[in-house]
Amino acid sequence: MLRNFIDESHHGAAVPKVFTLSCLISDDSMWPWFELDWLKVLDEKNAELKIAGRKTISRYHAADCSNLFGEFKGWTVPEQIEFSLKLFDVF
Repeated sequence: MLRNFIDESHHGAAVPKVFTLSCLISDDSMWPWFELDWLKVLDEKNAELKIAGRKTISRYHAADCSNLFGEFKGWTVPEQIEFSLKLFDVF
């Protein structure tokens, strides 16, 4: 059995209009390990944010993170890059 995660992002107001589709596929035996490692990175970041008295995040949303928007408002660019690279290392 295969498991997958598919995410789309669309910005119709941008010129040129942009549509992005990402997909991650794994066999069923590997998926839980990816998920556990991903959640560990989120938990570690939330612990760091909590200690600093900052708002925690509920999930990783690439568009918000890359634009320092939503739950990522107030983050620095180096912090955003470091966090994203830790998530990418999961895979």
